[in-house]
Amino acid sequence: MSDNSHQLAAILFADVVEYTAMMQIDENDAVEKINRFRQSLETIAAELDGKIIQYYGDGSLLLFHSATDAAEFAKLLQTDLNESTPTVPVRIGIHMGDVLMQNGNVFGDVVNIASRIQALAPVGGIYISEVVSLNIANKKGLDSVFIKEQALKNVKDPVRIFEVQTKFSKPVTLPVVAEKKIAKPISENSIAVLPF
Repeated sequence: MSDNSHQLAAILFADVVEYTAMMQIDENDAVEKINRFRQSLETIAAELDGKIIQYYGDGSLLLFHSATDAAEFAKLLQTDLNESTPTVPVRIGIHMGDVLMQNGNVFGDVVNIASRIQALAPVGGIYISEVVSLNIANKKGLDSVFIKEQALKNVKDPVRIFEVQTKFSKPVTLPVVAEKKIAKPISENSIAVLPF
């Protein structure tokens, strides 16, 4: 008999960046890093009541009962993996909403969105959706900054993406939007030079 149930959950994807390239350069080093990643992930998940739903190749999908636990886990994981030897380059994405639990697996748009948010994060970064950002607002040590609004594949509405700040976060550089200057009247005989 299957155990079907809906629940509100924070879904977290953590992925080792460029693992395939690491394997081609040095298999032993790559295997050491993936083992380090999993060991750290399992230890911290146990501390914060996170459930490891599955490992896939060079990443993992976890479920948390609160956005705060998921964000705290992400910060602890990035700190551990960036301060350990060897360092392990990981990016993390988190989204929150209603999920369907079935036979130990998790399904729903929340899972897809969390996965796509993770793929956008930089090495060492923790990208979260707006709903997660709102849930962790005013939580000590969990500051987040707006990064961008992004259209995601197979997702109807654009998603506002934030980054949980850690000491490994890169400064946010938003795209420069050129100011529109009021055009001056041009005489008929002048030449206009247009930027490409």
